[in-house]
Order: sequence, then structure tokens, then C-alpha cells
Amino acid sequence: MSTEKTISATAHEYESILTEVLGFASSGLKWAKIDEELEDCRGRFSVWAANMGALQQPRSRKSLDSRLQSAPLMRSSILSGLERLKRSTLQILRILRGQGRSGKGAEDRPSGSNYEIEKDSPAQSELQEVVLNLVATLNHLFGLSVLIRRMRPKGRLCGIDKAPENPRDTVTVLDKFPKAKQQEWLAQRLGNAIGKRRHFFEYRQQHRKRLGTKRNEPNVSLHDTGETGLDAATTIATTFDENVGGEPSAVAQDSFERGSIFTTATSFVSDFDDSREMGRRIPDISDMVLDGTVLDYGIPVECPYCRTIQLFRNRLEWKKHVFSDLQPYVCTFKECSAGLFFTRHEWLKHELDTHRRRWKCIRCDTSKAVYSSEADMLAHLRKIHSATITENQAMVLLKACEEPQFKFDSSACPLCSEWNPPLPGADNAKEFFRHLAQHQQQIALEALPLYIEGLQVKDPYASEQSDTSGQGEDVSDAEEEDEDEPVKRESPKKPLFGLNLQTLYQRDGLAIPMIVYQCILAVDTFGLHTPGIHRLQGQGWAQQVQTLRTAFETSPLGPSLDFRKPTNFYHNIHNATDLFSDFFREMPDPLMTRQHYGEFIEAAKHENDIVRRDNLHAVINGLPDPNYATLRAVILHFNRVVTNSAQNYVNAYDLARVFGELFLRPFTGDRAETLLQIKALQTIIECTLDIFDED
Repeated sequence: MSTEKTISATAHEYESILTEVLGFASSGLKWAKIDEELEDCRGRFSVWAANMGALQQPRSRKSLDSRLQSAPLMRSSILSGLERLKRSTLQILRILRGQGRSGKGAEDRPSGSNYEIEKDSPAQSELQEVVLNLVATLNHLFGLSVLIRRMRPKGRLCGIDKAPENPRDTVTVLDKFPKAKQQEWLAQRLGNAIGKRRHFFEYRQQHRKRLGTKRNEPNVSLHDTGETGLDAATTIATTFDENVGGEPSAVAQDSFERGSIFTTATSFVSDFDDSREMGRRIPDISDMVLDGTVLDYGIPVECPYCRTIQLFRNRLEWKKHVFSDLQPYVCTFKECSAGLFFTRHEWLKHELDTHRRRWKCIRCDTSKAVYSSEADMLAHLRKIHSATITENQAMVLLKACEEPQFKFDSSACPLCSEWNPPLPGADNAKEFFRHLAQHQQQIALEALPLYIEGLQVKDPYASEQSDTSGQGEDVSDAEEEDEDEPVKRESPKKPLFGLNLQTLYQRDGLAIPMIVYQCILAVDTFGLHTPGIHRLQGQGWAQQVQTLRTAFETSPLGPSLDFRKPTNFYHNIHNATDLFSDFFREMPDPLMTRQHYGEFIEAAKHENDIVRRDNLHAVINGLPDPNYATLRAVILHFNRVVTNSAQNYVNAYDLARVFGELFLRPFTGDRAETLLQIKALQTIIECTLDIFDED
């Protein structure tokens, strides 16, 4: 049997030492007042150990030892942190006994008495220094726990779809929104979603309880795989994959600097609606005490609901996290079988792309030629335009006529009759989905547990005055600012966004902007097999994309922007693709230039593929040098994306639809013109190696 040191044994040793230290601290620290800090350290360590399964028997599949069996580097980092805790705590014990660097020796102490530390003495300074080191080491361990959990555990929602249906949840929905009686299937779907969320929270509480159960056999070898009743438990901790990510300590620190993991491409309601009668409320994290540990912002804490280690810098982040656990959104179309959605962005995109479509004839001048189904649109083309288009052209036009539904009248909300379009006749999809999202968030809050063992919450209305005075944060408004307005920040040293390529070339001397080069490098290295790469826009985390934007404008050549390391774009390839799109979207003069726009459109009109390719090639050769060099790099990259279409499901047409308007920037916005933009870019991508040399 191997005698390899286990995390479990080391954690138990530290716990024993800390208990001994606290016995001294309660009687010997007359002036230092360190005992409260040590008690806090014990509470935080208990939270960390219970959450990660550090005190479980090594052979248990719930243990941290088991989870890290295939991750020796991470396991070594955890053990190193625990050893540092032991050393620091033993040093505190020596100081309390008068054996520190500056304290009296044992022979100098009165026999049978505890050594008392004098105020402002060298011993007190040494003690405070060691306690600070203890706190820093605990923060390091919490950081590693975030890294271990950085990818959502497989099976996190295991069995959620099997949650028992509760008719009372449907009644709750109908009580809140009587209009839902007109579509009882929707009320039932929303009610069932409450049950699924409640089932998820129950599972997380049970999972945490099993992980936190102490075992009395900590010294069992890591490699002793004997089966016991312990191994029959249904809770199995997720195995950590060390190959995803970088060096643990560095990434762990980075994880806390970024805070909790969530997407900002969504919005969340405040605690109450306009009538102040929203119902269930999200308690403030600073009003909570969990298992004797006071929770607060700015420090790693255990979320009382999902029982994972998180760091919340403010109430806004805390509420976002709670809503991400709730998955507040469901599809509002009857025949759809989609599950719960984590963010409003995902839900909105699903409904707009899948259900809320319309077909507007681009050959008719009248606005009345608008249809709600593909079949009706096709019938119109065959009846009205059969003399001018063939059947094949009709199928192509059918796609060109399709667009999302962006206008919703006052009867559109399926849950209430209070939806008032801000400007009748104008596009109002953003306002409508925000309105409907608030209803769904209110319903989702019904799943929050009313009671959690070990959780104490202050009176939620004790500080209501501060919430209702107008000074508290409104999460929806804050998120809308993230989505639609650039974050106000200091002027960068080298502005990058909103400048033309010629200006950047003259300033930096780079034919291809560094931001374009790094984003292409990231996708070529890590994203060519990612489904929907480049085709799915807005999938990155807005705050992280904003951080990267600022970094590129301050130190674009810094090592933190080397995208060969996934830690530098937060392990989210969509951060790189969103950054890539934002750069081209904000250029005053598009990549393929306004000067050459008409030539590209005329070239795209040729029906003969070879003639169209050669004409486009000729226009490309006339582009300014930085535009030509950047376009060449981008198109060669797109060619590599399309080459891997079997894995990423992205073809030349998909890329042309996304980037046609970004690279060509239409003059009129006419749909026929848009179709020619797509045709031009699609041809260039499909003929990459005929137009550009791949050297």
C-alpha cells in the first residue's frame, strides 16, 4: 500500500492544530485580540473543506483526493496550501507559548502560566504577520476551488427533468398572471419549471451535506480502492481535468479577480416591480450567516443556494449569480421542447431564431407583403412574381425575405395585458423581451428555498428604506447599460476601436492590427471545432470582453494578451470572436472600404461564378495596403473555419451573413443589397486560394 500523503490526512492535521491554537488564544491573547480572526479562519476553512470534500476518506468518490487523482499539479497545489496553513498555525502556537522570533523562551515564563502577549510588542507584530499569511493562504485555497469548479460539473442538473410536477406551482403562476389561463399549457410549463428549479436546489443542499460529512478514517491511502458502503453514495464529485487551463496558482488568483462566472449578455429585475409587490425577494448576501460564518461582499463565500464557492463584489453580481442558478427563462411556444435558459440572451436568441420569424417580400414596395409563415411567403412569390423569377430563385429569395420579428403590439404578452409598446409601429423587440423576461424572473423566484439548514437571514425589510430610496441598484438598468452603452473609462493610451486601418497602420506600423491577429490566433488554436464559431455572435461575457478591449488599447503587446494561452481570454473562445466582431463593427470606414463598395456590389451581380470571382479579385487588389493585408488574413482564417465545418457546422454562407454588413457596410440597407453583400463575401471565402496565396 502506498504511503503517499493525502489531502484528507493533511486537512485533518491542520484542523487539529487549529483547535489547539484556539484553546491557547482564548486564554492567552490579552492584548492582541487575534482570537476572533482565528475563529473566522476556522469557519472559512470548514466551509472550504466541506464544500470541496477535503475531509472525506481518500477512497470515497466524494473526496477531493478522488477528484484530483488525475490532476497531480492541482493536487500538489492543494497540499502545498494545506502545509502552509499548518506551518502558519504552528508558528502562531509557538508565539503563544513564547517561542517566536521575538518572544520569551519557555524558560523565561512563570511555571504553569500562559504567556500573555503585550500590546504593541514585537511578538504581537509577528503574530499579526503570521495571521495575515494564514488568511492569504485560505484565500489561495478558495481560489483553487473556483478553478476546480470553473467548468460546470457534468450532471449538475442531473435528473432535473424528472422533478415531480406540483399542481400548486401552476396555480401560483395563474394567481400571479390570470391572463395565462388563456394558454394553460404555458402556465403548466412555467409551473413545472418552478418544480425543476426547486428540485435543483434540494439536490445541491443534499449534495453539500454529503460532501461535508466528516469521516473518521483520514489516513487511508489514496490508492486503497476497497469498496465500502461509502462508495455506494449517489454523490460523486466532479473529476478535475488539469489539461484545461494553465498553472493553478496563477489562474486561481485570476479567477477571483474576475469574480463569479456568469454571462452579462442579459438583464435581471430588481427585488420588486414598479408596484413594489413582486413577492419573493433575494436576501442581501451581507444579511446572511451560513453555518456560523458571516457572509459578505468582496470575500470568497459559499453560496447558500447552490453551495459553491463564489466571490461577489457587489449586490448586482450576487443577484446575477442567483438568477443563473434559477435559469429563469422558458420558451413561450407550445410545440417547443427546449429546456430552461440561463440567460435572457440565450432565451431571446432562441425565440427570435426559432419561432418569432416573419417573411417580408423584398420585391414588393408595399409594407403589406409581410407573412407569418414560410409557406405563405412562398405562395406569394409563386403567385405575384412567377413571371420574373424561377422556382430555384424563389427558394433563394425565400431565405432573403426571412427576418426576426421586431415589432410587438399591445396584445403580444402572453402573461399580462399591461404591455404598452413605447412607440406604436416602431421596432420594440428589446422592450418587449425585457417586459416578458421580468415576468419569468418573478415566477422563477418562487423556487428559492424558504428554509435552509444552518442559514440565518436578517429581516429582509429592515434595510428596505435604502433599497427604495432610489439609491439602490436597479439590476435591469445596470445590465442594459452593459448591453447597449460603452462602459465609461479613462481615455486609453492608444485608442484602437473606432479608428480606420490606415490610421492604425501609420501609428503602429502593423499591417494587421494586433487585436485581429490575436483573435485569429485564438480561434485557429482553440476554436476551429467549436460549434457555431463566429456564426453565433454575442456569446462572450460582456464584462470580460470589455476588459480585453481596454487591455488592447493600453498594452496590446503585453504577455497577458498572448491568446495562445486560453487563460488570457478567460477560457471562453467566444470572448475572442466577440472582440473580433466589435473591432470591425466600430471602424468608421469598413474593412472593404466605402470607396470600393460600389465595385464590390457590381462584381457580385455576375451570375457566372468565374467572372464574379475574377471581378471581386480585381477590386480586392485595389484596396489600400493595410485593408488588403487584414482582409487577406481574415479570409484565410475563414477558410480554415469552413474547412472544419464538419465539426463546427459553419459554412461560407454563414460567415458571409454575419460579416457581410460588417466588412462592406451598406449604403441603403436594402435587402437586395444585403443579399449581394452576402454573395460577394461568400464568393471570396469559397475562392480563398484562388484570390490569396496561402504563404
